[in-house]
Amino acid sequence: MRESVNSTWIAFNHPLEGRLPFMYLDTRSFVTTGMGNIIEPRSTAEALPWYDQNTGDTASIDEIDDAWDLVKLRTDLSQLGGGAFKNITSLRLTDAAIDDLIFSKLFEMERYLERRAHFRDFQNWPADAQLGLLSMAWGMGPAFNFPRFQAYVSERRWADAATECRFNPDVGTIKVRNDRNQQLFNNAALVEELGLDPSELLWPARTAPSKEDFGLVCRLEADTTAERALDVRAAFDVEMQFSVDPTGFTRGYGGPNQGGHQGPNWYIQYGMDLGAQTGTAVYAAFDGYVTRYTPHNPAQDHGGVYGAQIFMRHSNNMMGGFYTHITNVPGYIGVNSQVARGDFLGTVVSFGGISPHLHLALVEIIGNQYVGVDLYHLFLELETIYAKYYVPVRFMQDGTPPVPQWGRMQGKR
Repeated sequence: MRESVNSTWIAFNHPLEGRLPFMYLDTRSFVTTGMGNIIEPRSTAEALPWYDQNTGDTASIDEIDDAWDLVKLRTDLSQLGGGAFKNITSLRLTDAAIDDLIFSKLFEMERYLERRAHFRDFQNWPADAQLGLLSMAWGMGPAFNFPRFQAYVSERRWADAATECRFNPDVGTIKVRNDRNQQLFNNAALVEELGLDPSELLWPARTAPSKEDFGLVCRLEADTTAERALDVRAAFDVEMQFSVDPTGFTRGYGGPNQGGHQGPNWYIQYGMDLGAQTGTAVYAAFDGYVTRYTPHNPAQDHGGVYGAQIFMRHSNNMMGGFYTHITNVPGYIGVNSQVARGDFLGTVVSFGGISPHLHLALVEIIGNQYVGVDLYHLFLELETIYAKYYVPVRFMQDGTPPVPQWGRMQGKR
């Protein structure tokens, strides 16, 4: 497979499957772990390097069997999601072990698919088409039989294949996977039509190799003394929507920890640069209130610091966001003003030779710590595939990444 597919695989699937280091039951009551990896029969679980999180000791075969049996009996939890099994056993896998498990399954699927007549040219497919086929196989198994789809891809009729790639039940996270797969095959058609590099992914929007290549080095100056931290509380959900008007969206220019997005400040390090035409409307991505506001003063624009700056908090004070590179901010915006998801915040402003974009950063507040979060790929999808929807995002309050709740995605109201 193309390197771009290999390197994107985990980020592509994480919102759909989650990533759990312990054993749990999936909705069909199969013992599972990692990123939707079924570990049945029991011998499959025995082959993995489990350890006891309480002692740090490597788990014995008997301990693995006991944990597997205990999880297998808890069918009462199978419809509640994998997180419901977090405290059922103390056995865990390391991140490295989970990665090994994920890629072992991925490479096994790839080998199987390449042996099928319709997919024998797989290695020469555009990266988007490769990712789409592997995604289908991950969801259904690599032996699926879709005759029309198979005929279309064998003839490189990618747009036709996009009409035949959906599988059932077409609801919840499977619907999201189907939507993504359709876009991937349509992307493949576009790659070949325009003569783009087939080794690079177009999904979900082509991003800059590095922000410096586009003159986008964000060196933001903002005072966070007014940003106070609160006590740890329970997990919570926040409804998220696009922030840049999709009609003016151009491309992603980089997310957290890319290019000029470096620490120590979360509002720089976890920035998401959402490209847009100058003058494109910017909207609030979530409900909240303004904690700090610096109006746009064109005379003070310099370097990567330009446009108005708006810090916001969700009403529960456990997450927040930062918007900049905007102007025409409405008069009602000020410290403590209430802002609803979808409210107009201003328009994208350009400066110098920097490609116009909104800089949006998000943070979770856990105890007295500000923990930046990476939802860059979610926002690229909200700007493209899911512009008509909002997605609840669950913040766990335990240091783990927030998880989009795709099964509860709703049309914008």
